[in-house]
Amino acid sequence: MSLTTLLRTDAALRDRLKAVIRKPQWTVPATLVPRRSTRANLTGTAFDYLLRFELQRRHPAIAMHQGWWVAEYALPQAPMPRKARLAVTEARQLHAAFVAGMGHLKDMALTCTVLAKFDFIYRAGWTDPDLLRPDVDIAGELLDLLAVVPWTAFTAERRLILNPSFGVASQAVGGADADVVLDGCLIDVKTTVKAEMSLDQLRQLVGYAVLAHLDAMYVLGPGPMSNYAGSGVQQVGVYYARHGALGRFDLLDIVPPAAWGGVVAFMRHHLEVPEEDLVWPGARSRSGMERWLEEEVQAAAAALIPTSSWACQARR
Repeated sequence: MSLTTLLRTDAALRDRLKAVIRKPQWTVPATLVPRRSTRANLTGTAFDYLLRFELQRRHPAIAMHQGWWVAEYALPQAPMPRKARLAVTEARQLHAAFVAGMGHLKDMALTCTVLAKFDFIYRAGWTDPDLLRPDVDIAGELLDLLAVVPWTAFTAERRLILNPSFGVASQAVGGADADVVLDGCLIDVKTTVKAEMSLDQLRQLVGYAVLAHLDAMYVLGPGPMSNYAGSGVQQVGVYYARHGALGRFDLLDIVPPAAWGGVVAFMRHHLEVPEEDLVWPGARSRSGMERWLEEEVQAAAAALIPTSSWACQARR
């Protein structure tokens, strides 16, 4: 179960949100990057990674909230444990060089195709038979998608939150995490062929905003990366990557102020999230899996890993 699945299958929740959501004005933009790969899900997940990494690189001086990647959460389930652990650790090394301005964009794109495969292990329990092999064709498509990003629309002035979850509220829907939060705007990234701003997409955005209100936004990682990242979502947006178009709207223009409190109360009751059980700043404790992850990734970081082996493998 996830927020997306819940919104697709829970008729009561769908109907309640449909009754209050106001669809904003939106002109469907032209397609700039046609779909080439037949693996749409892999392309979309890999682009999520690459976009977040590039946002990090472009925002070296603002408050940054980042934590474990979903790919790192997949390590306990991954086959070939040693090779998988080393692969994700090498990805961390390439990422660190990239956001510091010393890495190569093409290598980072290749790496993102592998990280996306790890995501499928964690989210769907499915392992790609070529788990550790980068997909050169998809990496090329990622570079084309990145080339049309309107970076001025993705400029954060105060804080950048990457892939946050929503504490107890995420658990109540069986798992939910957002792509990016720029200042107070929560943005969902889509690599879909159509850019029609559908009611289902608006339901998902409002759902994320309610979860952030019910608890807060968190990132989880080793040491100082593990923190409360705030609860303020004032705007929501959808970025259509194939069209280079970001639709960004005030939350209370999507859900009128008079209806917002009722939507929050309905979802709290419907999802059975008692207010007294919410996780507030400083109250989070780590589970055994989270401690295991930290130990595993730290151990992998100490291992000797050949530099850019994925990139070299892809070039052969």
